[in-house]
Amino acid sequence: MDLTFSLIVLFAYIGLRGVYSERHHLLFVYTSLSKPDGVSGPVFSAVCLYDDRWISHYSNEEQTWNRDRFDAEIWRYTKEPHESRDWFINLLNTLANCTSSGCDGLHTLQRRVGCEVDKHPDGAVMNVNAFDEYGYDGEDFIFFNYYTMQWIDKSPKAKETKMKWDSDRVHNHHLQLYLKDCMDWISTFNALISTPPALHMFASAAPHDQSELILTCLATGFSPKLTEMKITLNNITLQPFSSSGVRPNDNQSFQMRASVKIQRDEKQGYECHALHSGQTFTTTWDGSLESRSHHWAAVAAGAFAIAVLCIMSLIYKNRRFSGQMNRSVRTSPQERHHLLFVYTVLTKPDGVSGPVFSAVCLYDDRWISHYSNEEQTWKRDRFDAEIWRYTREPDDSRDWFINLLNTLANCTSSRCDGLHTLQRRVGCEVDKHPDGAVMNVNAFDEYGYDGEDFIFFNYYTMQWIDKSPKAKETKMKWDADRLHNHHLQLYLNDCMDWISTYNASISTPPALHMLASAAPHDQSELNLTCLATGFSPKLIEMKITLNNITLKPFSSSGVRPNDNQSFQMRASVKIHRDEKQGYKCHVLHSGQTFTTSWDGSLESRSHHWAAVAAGAFAIEVLYITYLIYKNRWLNGQMNRNSSTTEQRDNITSRSADPLTASDSHENNELL
Repeated sequence: MDLTFSLIVLFAYIGLRGVYSERHHLLFVYTSLSKPDGVSGPVFSAVCLYDDRWISHYSNEEQTWNRDRFDAEIWRYTKEPHESRDWFINLLNTLANCTSSGCDGLHTLQRRVGCEVDKHPDGAVMNVNAFDEYGYDGEDFIFFNYYTMQWIDKSPKAKETKMKWDSDRVHNHHLQLYLKDCMDWISTFNALISTPPALHMFASAAPHDQSELILTCLATGFSPKLTEMKITLNNITLQPFSSSGVRPNDNQSFQMRASVKIQRDEKQGYECHALHSGQTFTTTWDGSLESRSHHWAAVAAGAFAIAVLCIMSLIYKNRRFSGQMNRSVRTSPQERHHLLFVYTVLTKPDGVSGPVFSAVCLYDDRWISHYSNEEQTWKRDRFDAEIWRYTREPDDSRDWFINLLNTLANCTSSRCDGLHTLQRRVGCEVDKHPDGAVMNVNAFDEYGYDGEDFIFFNYYTMQWIDKSPKAKETKMKWDADRLHNHHLQLYLNDCMDWISTYNASISTPPALHMLASAAPHDQSELNLTCLATGFSPKLIEMKITLNNITLKPFSSSGVRPNDNQSFQMRASVKIHRDEKQGYKCHVLHSGQTFTTSWDGSLESRSHHWAAVAAGAFAIEVLYITYLIYKNRWLNGQMNRNSSTTEQRDNITSRSADPLTASDSHENNELL
């Protein structure tokens, strides 16, 4: 396995795996950098990952491995490689011809040691492998052949190292034993963390055909994530019309659901089968037709309250990303969620006072944290404590960001020539169909300087793309910092899981009401209105039907915010006063259909509407004002360039799910 991309390989596992196998890996990654004269900072780092979870790291301060306390069971069977930090640093110093006083230039040494296993969905092992390999200055250097106990040199520089290491037979024997144990450990891990799915089957009325039902099977709580699901009628597999794919829960387990259309009068013989970790789990539908609105409401009971929108601080940001990359208005029915950190720093010319740095975090249209210059720390909204269980801010500090601007603007310690701005947008976004299916998931880290695009990070290649001639030197420096780019890629990878977890957490179903009032110009007609309120997220589809025939509304409010960070929508149709039977309102929200029927009563709801409108008015004014600023900078830069899109498609669409990477792979530990 090539070491040229030793820091990318973790993510190749995610993208290149076939849909008919699951891969698990236990991986230790070591990185050491020589320390040229005048350069400070850590010279050694090491981490251990099980699949996509960071389960331990080496502490330079304590000079020992720090294991994640939540993975105590794993560490009953696992140990770190024997080679010490000092041995690894000395190896780099030898290769780089460093002296006791310093090194000539910057050099890097990396090691990947561990094992991996591929399994069929039925649990049968397809392949097991162990490896120990080294890279020097970004090139393949040497690797260990487990079967021959010989070292294979991949570079002319490695020939002397190969001769020395081949002669150390005792060490090679111990290494072979360690790798053999690793392959046993990884099998033990799979058994330890395997949690079977809980299966549920339920049915609801088909929205367009009273003779049909929608029968759904839900598998939830399982880990690892691979599951195959099918619904059968008398042992004959039915073709599902919708499937969520595998989506993460908020507790490191996963869920999946699939739905089929069935005849209302055929309620016998339906079963759901889920294949997970080599075992088949089965449940039978009892034939009951049950509303699950209360069930889903309970799931969403932890929905989060809104933070006050601090609109005016966005004025500084409207120069950034307002140019040629503005996104065209989306006309297709879809919802977009984004987790976004926005940094802004301004140089401070002589005589100009005021803040020079600001940073905020936004989830969709909610401001959920900001950086306090006074306390020099992030201040998180106390109402969003549940979100912060799964989220953290980027690692780059306030001082690093200010120093970057000072460098770009050629500022001295005493003054800057004129006003300059540097902005950064880092985060992720997901697009979903109204039925909950993921259309696209994306991550980004991009910078703007003096209102122009400057540089952005390509998640898939771990390279920086310069958008300005001024950025070429920055690109060269940042491309060379592979360790930082690796950590950034991990962070963005987690971001796409976080945003999926949030979507599951904050989804709140709508409450539906139907009411009628006299038509103002025709006594023979009524205005029949459907109101959906209290739902989140805001994307929703609504229709009013008469005997399952969709009626064309003469009026629709569109989606409007309430004063509690939920949303409302209403639509109205004209009907004949003497036809009061068969009218229903259907709402599609977060992949579920909610229905209510009109009881035929004619009632004045003026007080009700006034209350709804009064609660929504203040927040709506703020919302519109906020969008004036937001649309000038936030929406502009979300388009990735076409080359990045092609790379994403080639790697395998993650939209198979993180729910979603959707919503796509395990809900990772925070890195």
